Amino acid sequence: MGDWDHPPICTRWGSCSTGWSPAAGRPPFDPKQPLQALWHQHLVDPPPGLTGVPEALAGVIARALAKDPAERWVTAAAFADDLARTATSLYGRGWTASTGIQLHLTDTLRRTIDPPTTRNGH
Repeated sequence: MGDWDHPPICTRWGSCSTGWSPAAGRPPFDPKQPLQALWHQHLVDPPPGLTGVPEALAGVIARALAKDPAERWVTAAAFADDLARTATSLYGRGWTASTGIQLHLTDTLRRTIDPPTTRNGH
């Protein structure tokens, strides 16, 4: 596994593509179609819009899946930070606890998702 901050662009796109399916409840493109058509879609066509997903979250996922690498985040850490901030703004601090999944997060991401409270409780 490479450096989290500098993996190949395609690795980051692939990770985001894998994350699209749980968010949408289906893969971005029909896997039963001919392989050439599927490859064409993966290389050229944007995935269909996400329905049933908050617009802000859908926007983060769409940017991550942009066909032009220049439209994506420069680092995986920047993507993870934007995703964490967006999810926290939508679902509230500590939202990961309700997933039941053990997440291996950097200290920075953990503070983004579950920021420490101040003296007055905010």
